[in-house]
Amino acid sequence: MNTATKLTFLRILMIPIFVALFLVPIFTDLIGFHFAALGVFLLACLTDALDGFVARKFNQTTDLGKFLDPIADKILVMAALILIVFASATGFGMHFTNYPSLILAVIVVVCAILILARELFIGGFRLVAVSKKVTISADKLGKIKTVFQMLALVFLIPLLDISRLLAPSTYWMPGGYPLPRIGFIFDFMAFDIFFLIGFVALIIATVLTVVSGISYITKNKGVLSTNDSMHNISENNFSDNKESDE
Repeated sequence: MNTATKLTFLRILMIPIFVALFLVPIFTDLIGFHFAALGVFLLACLTDALDGFVARKFNQTTDLGKFLDPIADKILVMAALILIVFASATGFGMHFTNYPSLILAVIVVVCAILILARELFIGGFRLVAVSKKVTISADKLGKIKTVFQMLALVFLIPLLDISRLLAPSTYWMPGGYPLPRIGFIFDFMAFDIFFLIGFVALIIATVLTVVSGISYITKNKGVLSTNDSMHNISENNFSDNKESDE
């Protein structure tokens, strides 16, 4: 197993750690675990960039890497989205704001369903393309969609911890130490900035997800043709471990 594939395996191993760290404060009054979960998530994203770079730089392209890399990416994003939906059911711990938490939770759920449904639908579409030996080119909208997805998740993952920084001192840090309070105005600003950026980015990512999915299918509708001898739709662009963003 080469270095690029090991990095992909490392990302897969980080996913259950990320999930466990995220779930701890949901069931306890401890704080800091969502910040730790964000750190693991960012580290996993870093390995995502590194494995493709290593594969290209040192010619470590393998069929196993091509298979595992997109699966690792999708499991990471799907796990994060499901956890965000779970957290949104509690209003992200928004004890102190007038945000309509129920409405926001519904919006987050709808966004997550659309994103996950699109990934599954496109995944099936790609399987049909592979069965017909058709290679589909990368889509720019897909890449932009991925950027906004990651931006949304980076700002939404630590929201519960940020909200508890503002709440009265009923929460505790690991080790049993009372949670220190920081500036009241800063608390409000910090939560609002993270929440608004994450929420808006999620909505933009969802719109781009739908639009790029429709564009992806429309541009490559020949894949659904009954002609099994059709030629490649585009030039092969899978030259490394990284699958193209759909």
